[in-house]
Amino acid sequence: MKRILFLTLLVLALGGGVLALAGQVPDGDGLIPRETFLRTLVRLDLTEAQKRDVAAVLKSHKGEARAAFDRVRAAAEHFRKATASPAADEAAVRLAFRDLAAAGEEAVVVKSRIMAEVRGKLTPEQQKLLLESRDLIAEKVRERVETARAIFEEWIEAHTVGAS
Repeated sequence: MKRILFLTLLVLALGGGVLALAGQVPDGDGLIPRETFLRTLVRLDLTEAQKRDVAAVLKSHKGEARAAFDRVRAAAEHFRKATASPAADEAAVRLAFRDLAAAGEEAVVVKSRIMAEVRGKLTPEQQKLLLESRDLIAEKVRERVETARAIFEEWIEAHTVGAS
């Protein structure tokens, strides 16, 4: 049971991460990820030509990215409803999870394609800064998952019959 609950929390955290990419969830600074990405772009100190090139890449993929992330949002909502259902329909939960995973996979592929094009417009030093920014965000996600897990475990222990 604990394993299923932990996996559900992990999926929700990852799903939240994908939704965050779509600009729906604030980061640790209270900024939505689009603002965080903009901050990163500013930190990269792009030349005017690079700004035009990166903007053109982002604009060329805007519809594709929006559609992918809209599918993630819809799949996440379906998954949320399936897991909240009083019927506890395991088949429905499994199907909703597979749909969320497929939508998330496609969104990550779209993001990877866009970021590959963006990286192609950057100098090696700027690419390094971009990678460092990505690693910092990944570490924040890991910390949040670990914190959620610890709080969850504490709650279970505090409310288990015979707990000391």
